[in-house]
Amino acid sequence: MKVIFCDVDGVLNNESTSELTPNGYRGVSDKLIRNLRKIVDETGAKIVLSSDWRLLKDTPVNGKDYDYLVESLDKVSGLTLFDHTADISWSQRGAEVRKYLKDHPSITDFAVLDDILFLGFTDEDLIEHIVLTDAEEGLSDEDVLRAVKILQGDK
Repeated sequence: MKVIFCDVDGVLNNESTSELTPNGYRGVSDKLIRNLRKIVDETGAKIVLSSDWRLLKDTPVNGKDYDYLVESLDKVSGLTLFDHTADISWSQRGAEVRKYLKDHPSITDFAVLDDILFLGFTDEDLIEHIVLTDAEEGLSDEDVLRAVKILQGDK
């Protein structure tokens, strides 16, 4: 199985995203969701949400923002979230990815889409799987090409 560990802020939105969530935060960009769709279409990878947005799911007020994300992915490109990483700590996203990989040995290839090099991302076992987006642009065409190469085993 191939997996995309996907952040939201700086990946599926950027500094010019005007769409807002139900609670008035920066939403997601249709164009950037379509870029994520390109990766899924090329590789068949499943999307695992590694963003802090995953923590909104079961909260009474912010759950609406999570629902907005899920609905936007589906509405724009027919995408669904396969799963979420565990919550270890905001700064420990590398550890969260490692835990997910350990708990899911059927994963053969993976890419991490994020705009921040969190603790552990630069470690030898993860660095070649990182697609570091520019928060001002989000998931660019070049990022899509890099993610596809990673997921096809061509790092």
